[in-house]
Amino acid sequence: MHYDVPSNSQYLGQVAWAVGLEAVHFPSSKGDGHCLAVYPENFKNSNSFVEIEGQCPVGVTHRRLDQGTFSEFT
Repeated sequence: MHYDVPSNSQYLGQVAWAVGLEAVHFPSSKGDGHCLAVYPENFKNSNSFVEIEGQCPVGVTHRRLDQGTFSEFT
């Protein structure tokens, strides 16, 4: 934010959340990588899920975000 005005990407994120998207995948502004913005509350009425495959990082207690677990992420 600059002078308390959200950036274009913040507006886009708010719209994505408001229309019910579960997540948005986008290129990183810091290099060649990618980012994933996830909106857990939008999984409430969805069959979509996000799941960690393989070994979980230390401290991770939930491998999967879905309709049954979304409330544990909000």
